[in-house]
Amino acid sequence: MIFAVESSSAVCSAALYTGDGQSVLQREHPGPNRHSESLAVFARELFLEAGIKAGDLAGILVSGGPGSFTGLRIGMSFAKGLALPHSIPMAVIPSMESLMWSMRDELNRYDRALCIFRSHKDQVFSAALGNYPEQRLQLEYGTLAELEERRADCDGFFSNDPTLSFGERPVQQRALTAEMLIRVYLETGLWPLDADLDRAQVMYGLEYKAKKWTK
Repeated sequence: MIFAVESSSAVCSAALYTGDGQSVLQREHPGPNRHSESLAVFARELFLEAGIKAGDLAGILVSGGPGSFTGLRIGMSFAKGLALPHSIPMAVIPSMESLMWSMRDELNRYDRALCIFRSHKDQVFSAALGNYPEQRLQLEYGTLAELEERRADCDGFFSNDPTLSFGERPVQQRALTAEMLIRVYLETGLWPLDADLDRAQVMYGLEYKAKKWTK
């Protein structure tokens, strides 16, 4: 069984893959910033529903960013706290990749789609794509106003933040969920479980370093 935690945005969720190829149990809190109080409740409810204990898990998935600075760290801390006592391997799944993989059919209807994740206040991460998943992500970072100036060439706009607006252009919003992390893990095989938990790190500020972002 695989347990997943998603905390990169205001929406918090956890999911449990039962291992039968289809069934995924999920809990989600749609309200903002309830991560620290919700995750333990979600885990307890999902484990009770499946009739398992934490030690029965084969792996734990956690969203690695980009996204909310605070939310990502709450999710990573909770996942590691669950994994360490039982030596459960973990996989850190990129948040934007997970949303884009889940929406790939919709993204590819556009010549150039733009995916936007809020970081904090008016600061956002974005990636513009012409052909996903063949074209890999190149993240940009800046304010929404700067992004509007740079990305006038895009014709489709997607975000995991229901409060985000992009000028007068319509933005398709879809919350990233823990179930999506499980689907991406199972369908792509790009992010394997790792027993070395020291390597499980939030990607915000690590893989996605500021000097690599284009402006």
